[in-house]
Amino acid sequence: MPKGPITIQQRGTPTTLSTTPPRATSGAETPELQITSPTSPGSGGHLQEKKVRGLLKKVRAIEDLKMRLAGGEKLEDTQMKKIHSEDSVRNELNALGYTG
Repeated sequence: MPKGPITIQQRGTPTTLSTTPPRATSGAETPELQITSPTSPGSGGHLQEKKVRGLLKKVRAIEDLKMRLAGGEKLEDTQMKKIHSEDSVRNELNALGYTG
């Protein structure tokens, strides 16, 4: 890493960046931060929860479409296909262990 400031010119305006860390002011300590990632090891549960949330969103959309159909509204073919996919969506939820 180079020592001293680095000058970067972007769109005609020079910018100077310092490679030295900022100094703490008034004796305050810098808070310690922990960085986490949804794809970090052991996060398989998060992906499953995300899948369950997505499937529950589909179930809510299907229920909304069924109510609109019951109210006499004419639905598109794609909307009818979505209604017919309800069993497979619920089966997938059950396979993921969702019981609510």
